[in-house]
Amino acid sequence: MATIKRTEYLTTGRLVEAIMLYRGLNCQQLAQKVGEHPMNFYKILNGSRNITTEMSIKLSNALNMSPLIIMESRNIEIIKS
Repeated sequence: MATIKRTEYLTTGRLVEAIMLYRGLNCQQLAQKVGEHPMNFYKILNGSRNITTEMSIKLSNALNMSPLIIMESRNIEIIKS
């Protein structure tokens, strides 16, 4: 019997949230580091607000990573079986 694999794409919010948790930060701490109100920042994490280039740069500085990873995160495929 053949197994059907589903392809999902990593959302930018899910990537930021994973790195935030890996770095030991909570949402309020990261929102403060990038100068956003926590409620607006929750919208970024759940995907209801887009991440601008400026926000990508702020996030990359706060999370100590390249802004290109954040900007290109929509192109990352996750294969699930």
